[in-house]
Amino acid sequence: MRWDVLVWAPRSDEQLGSNFFFGRVGLLWSLADENRLSFFGKLWLAAFYEVGDACEDQANPFHDLTFGMAGETIMGAVLWAPRSVKIARRVSFSPSVGFSSPMIKRNAVVVASLVVVGGAILGCSAGTNPDAGAAPPAAAATAAAVQLPAKVERLADNVYLFTQSTHRSLFVVTDEAVLATDPQGSQANAERFVQAIGEMTEAPIRQVVYSHHHGDHILGGAAFPADAEFIAHRNAEAHLVGSEARSVDRFVGDDETIDVGGLQVRLIYPGASETDSSLIIFIPDRRVAFMVDAVAVRTLPWRTMDGADPRDWISALERLDELDFDILAPGHGPTGHKSDVRENIIYLQTLVAAVQQRIDQGQTLEEIQNTLELPDYAEWVRYDEHFKENVQGVYRELVGG
Repeated sequence: MRWDVLVWAPRSDEQLGSNFFFGRVGLLWSLADENRLSFFGKLWLAAFYEVGDACEDQANPFHDLTFGMAGETIMGAVLWAPRSVKIARRVSFSPSVGFSSPMIKRNAVVVASLVVVGGAILGCSAGTNPDAGAAPPAAAATAAAVQLPAKVERLADNVYLFTQSTHRSLFVVTDEAVLATDPQGSQANAERFVQAIGEMTEAPIRQVVYSHHHGDHILGGAAFPADAEFIAHRNAEAHLVGSEARSVDRFVGDDETIDVGGLQVRLIYPGASETDSSLIIFIPDRRVAFMVDAVAVRTLPWRTMDGADPRDWISALERLDELDFDILAPGHGPTGHKSDVRENIIYLQTLVAAVQQRIDQGQTLEEIQNTLELPDYAEWVRYDEHFKENVQGVYRELVGG
């Protein structure tokens, strides 16, 4: 009687974090049957990968858990999907104490699998606030099963990041006032954000700035004080017509400074990037810059780049790179440095040049997607999942389609 052990091998340390113990050493046991996993082994490994993929996801953590798990988990269970195969390797193992009952064997699969999936959730939440483990208030239905604790990260004096799941919002605290950004996409998340601010200061929240117009960042504004002033770039106005987001009190131009208890906060519009309403929130005296979705640390842009022109995107990041700062605070993923902006610029420049070269050679989109690789970026987050879609987005803009 031979048993197989499946050892999860993450593509990179960034995928689930360095504190991810169970995921890194997680075991799934299954009775070998013509070198294939049992139904339970396939089902739970696929589910486990989806949890990991959601933790890795830097833009919409519950997309894969709601849509991906429903389809891919079942396919992985029945067909042993290649996406799940690549995260595991088989090694033979003969336990000193065998299981004589098929029911015991099946239970071993289920119990070990539950440990692994539970470990994935624990790994995603490792390092957060001690008080964050309490059950969250009435979260969105899609998030209820895997709601991740929130945390606050200090970037510099007076400057902090609030994180709920994978979404991050910057806020500035002084003795006299607080300026916050993005309510985090839901009433529950926004309430937790306001609560976190209240635990740190008694100063009133005077301003809330929308980093751009996407609902997954800006919904939930009703949780903030009624007298807080909501601010966005003027290009967001058209996008917000009919939106459920809290109404904007003031639309700003391309460079405006707000005084927050004596600390200057600049709102800079660098031109169109991922959206045509994305602002840079820049605190010069603290050498911190915050920008959402348009820049991240060693992470590919989201899917087909949301209809953005990569050439405009490059220009906007060049404007960001001109600012004098040290700390880069993206809206998703880890905090970085100014050098990460240049890495993003080089990636986009390299991708645009490579796609244009193949267009000039007469290649179709499908041919480019099937042949183009950028191995220098293979270890970046989402390369395997989104690189071909990045190619599609660049191709769309270059051919004018």
